Amino acid sequence: MAKKKDLASAIGAMLPDVQQQAQDTIEEYDARKTQGKAGMKLERMNMGFSSENYEFLRVMAGIHKMSITKYVNHLIEEERRRSADLYNKAKDLMKDL
Repeated sequence: MAKKKDLASAIGAMLPDVQQQAQDTIEEYDARKTQGKAGMKLERMNMGFSSENYEFLRVMAGIHKMSITKYVNHLIEEERRRSADLYNKAKDLMKDL
């Protein structure tokens, strides 16, 4: 029983180091990945979707022969064009804060 506790303690002590090493590896890998222009990295965001919205994105991206990421960026670009005046006014107001 003592050996199991010692092993569990040893694994528990190593876990933060292993997690940090994994995180460092992921960050190094992401730093090497490029999207678009060589050396340029896209901003990342983790998002959650309802089942219905996820299914909608999956189907619509397929119809448009795009990845879900590209389709979501396309939707945002369309909304940015439609809301350009409101967006610019809001940015101006935020500068004054």
